[in-house]
Amino acid sequence: MRKTLSLGAVLVAVLLAVLAVSTVYGGTAAQGQSGKTAVLIGFAQQPGPAEEALVRGAGGDIKYTYNLVPAIAASLPEGAIQGLLNNPNVTAIDLDGDVQAIDAELDNTWGVQRIGSGVVHASDNKGFGVNVAVIDSGIDYTHPDLDGNYAGGYDFVNGDADPMDDNGHGTHVAGTVAAEDDGTGVVGVAPEASIYAVKVLNSSGSGSWSDIIAALQWAVDNGILVTNNSYGSGTNPGGTVQAAFDNSAAAGVLHVAAAGNSGNPRGKGNNVGYPARYDPLSQ
Repeated sequence: MRKTLSLGAVLVAVLLAVLAVSTVYGGTAAQGQSGKTAVLIGFAQQPGPAEEALVRGAGGDIKYTYNLVPAIAASLPEGAIQGLLNNPNVTAIDLDGDVQAIDAELDNTWGVQRIGSGVVHASDNKGFGVNVAVIDSGIDYTHPDLDGNYAGGYDFVNGDADPMDDNGHGTHVAGTVAAEDDGTGVVGVAPEASIYAVKVLNSSGSGSWSDIIAALQWAVDNGILVTNNSYGSGTNPGGTVQAAFDNSAAAGVLHVAAAGNSGNPRGKGNNVGYPARYDPLSQ
């Protein structure tokens, strides 16, 4: 195998796939004060203590060891990257690039009405029993339109079980998904769905692919049926990230990703970002 260093619920899905109205994509690798580069290291087999020791022996600091994909997220000295690529157990090293929040629809429940959700609601199909993970900046779970449907979550930015939204983006998306049908405020596409906040974006609306892979693993482990991904990058993050989406989809999770609108009116050029750009047939 050639090794590379990359530089680079159906009702719910129908609306969420077209939520995006604007975006500024990120794609650079994070570099800490230590001068180390954040990377995703792919292995030929599921990594364990030996692989972790290999990374640490190269001067790396481990962030995650995944079981969804055979990979480790770590920060490495730049000079150690090629050395690890020479190891026969290492299949690839991708830069852990940045992602940015994609703005959701801004006109109350215009989109919910536009796709005919009211007709479905009238038939008593409101998403009951569907677990939806909003992979975003968290959720304000005290919001009166969301508190009845909030079911828990995790904060991968701060490493704790309190995914409170400190940006606002995730709360807005959660409202589009499952704002309660209570006669006040707005109503969501699936107002009886259970929503989980999986925080991967910080207070400024940016995050990393390594946290997103961890979020996808969390979704599989916690019985999530649908994820909403209203973030993106214009740069292909590499095979490890795509494998994380493919493997979690194969485990029964439906991923819905906002496309963004960084192209042009004629639909030419780089119009769709990642992860929305992945071929759905690969899932």
